[in-house]
Amino acid sequence: DMVAAPMGVCSEETLRQGLRRATRATHDVLDLTLGPKALEGRAGYAEFLRTQYAARQPIESWAAMALPQQLRPPVVADLIAQDLAALDEALPAAAPFS
Repeated sequence: DMVAAPMGVCSEETLRQGLRRATRATHDVLDLTLGPKALEGRAGYAEFLRTQYAARQPIESWAAMALPQQLRPPVVADLIAQDLAALDEALPAAAPFS
């Protein structure tokens, strides 16, 4: 579905595609920083999952209340929570999205 494009996003691309393009360099740095953590055994993988959950859960909760369905990011925080539970790891403290 096409939506009104914010400044810097071509009208032919979806909002998600535009945001991905605009933030690609930042995400590449994040991937280089966090990616190896997932390979550092169980503790590293748990830390990676906690970081992912802490970043996604507030955004997904906010988006569920504030955005129409077609603008919401894919919901994965619940899946990450399941992975943490399977590792007997606690969820990180909830943080508000602001």
